[in-house]
Amino acid sequence: SGTLKLYDFDVEYVGVDGFDDLKEGDILHYIYDADNDSALIIVARDVVKGTLTEITYDNKIKVDGKTFSVSETIVDALKDEVGKDEVGKVVVTLYLDKDGKVFKSESESAPEAIYGVVQAVALRVVDKEVRTFHKVLTLEGEVEYIFAGTEDNPDEDANGTEENPDEGDVGTEDKLNVGDVIKITLNGKGEVTYTKLSVEKTGTVVGRVAKENKIKINDGTTGYTYTENTLWVEGEPGEYVERPLPYIDDEVTLYFDGDKVAVGIIK
Repeated sequence: SGTLKLYDFDVEYVGVDGFDDLKEGDILHYIYDADNDSALIIVARDVVKGTLTEITYDNKIKVDGKTFSVSETIVDALKDEVGKDEVGKVVVTLYLDKDGKVFKSESESAPEAIYGVVQAVALRVVDKEVRTFHKVLTLEGEVEYIFAGTEDNPDEDANGTEENPDEGDVGTEDKLNVGDVIKITLNGKGEVTYTKLSVEKTGTVVGRVAKENKIKINDGTTGYTYTENTLWVEGEPGEYVERPLPYIDDEVTLYFDGDKVAVGIIK
């Protein structure tokens, strides 16, 4: 590592007024132009990373349910980068200045969703605290999780403080039962959370359209789209095993994430 030398340089600061405003723990990003004796230093007092869930009409955005006021320039840039149909599918990083205001944002594609079925629930002591462990069958096999809570009713302000802590299931980890079908995600703090999925369709498989990744059940008039992330299982709750796509005449129960099949349970 080297030393960033700025003697006699023309330095522009973003996020603070000048060098004297820098504090220990600040995150510095810099563009260094030695040929022209200039540098741009971006100072972030706090960084927020999470899924962009909403862009409102009044220069506000929501990241993992928390609301942030941003400039019109940032809103326009996000609309151009993200597109109206991609909200909820993009991870953004917000850089907050010394006053807690967003002065810069970056976006990236959100990781693919992970779906699973709860196979077992157990209580164990971790650091002298009783925690709930969930064994979940996913496309990666059986994985054990300690969940931070659900993604339902986050109800937090921009500082991450719950405004109504008694509402919803946020912060709880003991609301799941064996056989529950869930979508697994990370919140803005990097904690593992879940969304419980509900039964949408049940019936008998009457057709498959492989080139369109669609499955038809019952009367066969509607095709339901599955993806490479769809989890297909069979068996009884707690003893499910992964299996390939269902066959004609299989009885299936389909769980959806949006308009795509997230999990299919075959009987």
